[in-house]
Amino acid sequence: GSCDYRVRIYSAYIKAVDGQPQVSSWGTITNTGDLLHEFQSESGWIHDVCFSPLGENLAWVSHNSIIFAVSAKNSSRTTMEITNYLPFRCIIFVSESTLIVAGHEFSPLIYNYDERKDSIDFVEKLDQQETSTGKQAVNRLFDQPSMQTQTPEPISTHQSMITQMLPYQTDHTNIVKISSTDLFGQVVIWNLSGRKIKK
Repeated sequence: GSCDYRVRIYSAYIKAVDGQPQVSSWGTITNTGDLLHEFQSESGWIHDVCFSPLGENLAWVSHNSIIFAVSAKNSSRTTMEITNYLPFRCIIFVSESTLIVAGHEFSPLIYNYDERKDSIDFVEKLDQQETSTGKQAVNRLFDQPSMQTQTPEPISTHQSMITQMLPYQTDHTNIVKISSTDLFGQVVIWNLSGRKIKK
């Protein structure tokens, strides 16, 4: 993903390591650096890109708070979900059909991707104590005098923008726990058990 609003898939084939060229879900891999696919986003530079655990789906987030996803089964059709949240900075697939996004909202958000229905549907916030709106989150971030004179009750586990999410524990091809980090250096482990995660 780059600042020209495009996501590109390149071949990482190395003959000395991989042997004979192979055929992947995204196309025939022959030479190192070959462009396999290029996807155009609506607008907004791309912040993060991720593959699903089996590599069959690709998703990314851009600065305009839009989530994009595409399946290798139908790479000519890109699914898009326009949200009302503050911009997302990171995205991760926890199964072939479920992804989690996070960023300036301070709370990770769970979405389900259905290639057949061409849809990305909101499921729930991972941080259930989160009750602030996007506007409140912005005000809290920039209201420095208020932060210095009082200590309000936390309304989310993270108190700053989430910058990265990584798998923490896996179960076969699914991720059952993830970790997230924010600008203040806080690391949070999220247990996905009991969540509405599609396989």
